[in-house]
Amino acid sequence: SGFAVTFQGTFLAARFRVIPGTVMRRIPGETPQSFATREEKEWPWLGLFMDDDPMPAKRFLLDQEDTSVVLFESDEPELHTIKVIRLTECARAVSGLVSFIAEGDLLKYKSSEKRKKIEFVGDSITCGFGNETYGGERDFYTSEENGWMACGAIAARKLQMEGDYICVSGITVGRFPQALMPYGMIELYPYTDRLTQDRVPESMDRETSYECWDFKGHVPDYIVINLGTNDGTMVGRSEDILAAERMFDTYYYKFLSMLRQYNGSKPQIICALGCIDYYLYDRITAVVQRFMQDTGDQKICCFKYTKMLMSGQDAGACYHPSID
Repeated sequence: SGFAVTFQGTFLAARFRVIPGTVMRRIPGETPQSFATREEKEWPWLGLFMDDDPMPAKRFLLDQEDTSVVLFESDEPELHTIKVIRLTECARAVSGLVSFIAEGDLLKYKSSEKRKKIEFVGDSITCGFGNETYGGERDFYTSEENGWMACGAIAARKLQMEGDYICVSGITVGRFPQALMPYGMIELYPYTDRLTQDRVPESMDRETSYECWDFKGHVPDYIVINLGTNDGTMVGRSEDILAAERMFDTYYYKFLSMLRQYNGSKPQIICALGCIDYYLYDRITAVVQRFMQDTGDQKICCFKYTKMLMSGQDAGACYHPSID
């Protein structure tokens, strides 16, 4: 998520509100080879982009619940387009823009030429989980998660497309009984930001439904699904492997139906898996074939990511892919 503004003046700052997340850290214990845990707060990182530069001019941490950040300052008035994009996934702390403090004028933002749209639906791999560090044994830190340098965002820029990213670390297609995650992607996809609305209950009227996403206003040309890695883990933890695999098949078929229901027939759907694990890839291809036969939908294909190495510069935190 993020925002963009065209500004002419000498000074622009933004005020943010944050609800930090929490994480349990494993720390060395009092005796050799022993460990304890402690709860720590997690704060989000944002990137500041100037004009048409594809890489951030600077990155900053929102480490207070109410904080202001200088976005631009100069001695003489200048005209710039300023974008602020959140680099940390939405499930890790809640952040929101409150107001601007300006010495100058906020002008109507005009986007660049219309480009094709590509949407990525995924898990921690799409989020960029731990991609700015090396070492599979390393824990997750928000300072080392950069969604702008995750595979989907890089692909969108390479293809000169406008990218949207719906991704949560640890997410499965549908919710498995043994999962700690209270959602599957099926429960999140129809809504603008159900995660935040659940974290900030005062922002919504419990007598109304969650805010639905404006699908008619954001029809993608391509949808890339990279789900199934965490589902494979859930299957492995199940007491009945075959039943869990069949549950995954049902969820995946339902999700394909949901994508067509909300987005229509225009998008080309790419059902991908990787680059960590491919346990469910053959089942995905079988579900896709069945869906195509049942519906006559020919705008679906499958894709297997290149396998990452689980050592060296390939491996980021918790054996997730690094940027390299």
